[in-house]
Amino acid sequence: MTWGEAGPPDVAERRPLVTAAVEYVQAGWPVVALSPGGARVAANMSPRDVAMAREWWSQRPYGIGVWCGVEFDVLEVPAAVGEEVAAELRRRARVPVAVFEVPLRGWFVLVSPGCSLMAELMPFRRVVRVHGRGCWVPLPPTRFAGRPALWVSRGRVPHALLAQTCISAVLRQAAFGRVGS
Repeated sequence: MTWGEAGPPDVAERRPLVTAAVEYVQAGWPVVALSPGGARVAANMSPRDVAMAREWWSQRPYGIGVWCGVEFDVLEVPAAVGEEVAAELRRRARVPVAVFEVPLRGWFVLVSPGCSLMAELMPFRRVVRVHGRGCWVPLPPTRFAGRPALWVSRGRVPHALLAQTCISAVLRQAAFGRVGS
């Protein structure tokens, strides 16, 4: 395992990871330990309970990931439109929705599980990714390029169709200058 110039994270730097991992396990999310930097799964199992999560993240500088397709799927959009997607989704859902940003990756929207990319988004399939069953994504505050992933909004998990409709409207406007329906 290589740590780069900064060396391994110390206990103080791991504290936010421990706190977040415990919160996610308490919420029933199937979290997974990621290698430092979040590039790969470090332990191919989820902690059974809060005590196990606390132990894992207290002893090792793991990032935090979550298996998709269980509690939710995740839609990944480019950072360039992430803020607009979050705003459009918040406007249409009329409640805060679960969105986070991962440095060097993009913005991630948690959605109802079992989704596939809708036809309207097929022209954008190279920039909009669906992370479903069998996939994992990193969760805040896992660090990338020295910066932590951050929650933009910690709200409800919207229906996948609503989220994709919002993403489609924002991308169409960005690509073609038209406002979506």
